[in-house]
Amino acid sequence: MRKLTYWLSLLLIFTIPWEAMVEDATLGSITRLIGLALAASWAIMVVTTGRIRRPTPFHVAVLLLVLWNAVSIFWSGNGARTSQHIMTWVQLAAMVFILWDLLTTREAFQTALQMYVAGAYVVFGNTIANFFAGTTSHWERFSAEGTNPDDLGIVLALGIPVALYLAGRKGAAPGGFLLKWANYAYIPASLLGIALSGSRTALIAAMPGLLFGLVSITRVSVWAKGALAVLFVAAAFFITPLVPQASLQRLGTTGTEVLEG
Repeated sequence: MRKLTYWLSLLLIFTIPWEAMVEDATLGSITRLIGLALAASWAIMVVTTGRIRRPTPFHVAVLLLVLWNAVSIFWSGNGARTSQHIMTWVQLAAMVFILWDLLTTREAFQTALQMYVAGAYVVFGNTIANFFAGTTSHWERFSAEGTNPDDLGIVLALGIPVALYLAGRKGAAPGGFLLKWANYAYIPASLLGIALSGSRTALIAAMPGLLFGLVSITRVSVWAKGALAVLFVAAAFFITPLVPQASLQRLGTTGTEVLEG
């Protein structure tokens, strides 16, 4: 039962970046359906085994955050919308506890992170397809099917430190060499996706991840540094001409938007 629940958790993480691409008006997104199946499987597993991993102070902080959001309904200007957000926070808190209980080893944790990067590649690929098809989302901005450009940008930006962490890990499993360079290649790919989305928020969100990359790259070999330099220079050479001028102009106003509020 635990193995099935673990695989459901990996599938859930894989679908999170592109959940809006597959959505039914009645049933909801594919991530929601998998999440319900995961919650049911995990509950059965806990009941049958009678075991659950001990929570940490971090989980207490998560519960307090959910409680604070729930209390905000008393001063909310839109009670119905706030109720929906509270339910979302409750579901996210449940996911935090479930994943904490399931991902008990470094290998399981890294596999889960790799599933997120793989899912981010899916949403990036759909964005590229829309770009070449000339299908815009908002005001000459590109995104994946059913996905807001800002949401796309944030999804891609969150994957940057994850991909860099996975690329720099030691003792990778078989196929690790290909995964390593797929994770490194994610960096220019995600930056292209952010540029096509024209999301200034995502551009700012990508900065900590890129800073993490600059720090972590000092730990790799000289050969790897050279290969990475060639990869990023080549990516910049081929990617820059693809980005629409409108997106570059919009991203160029990021500093002004921040300074002027």
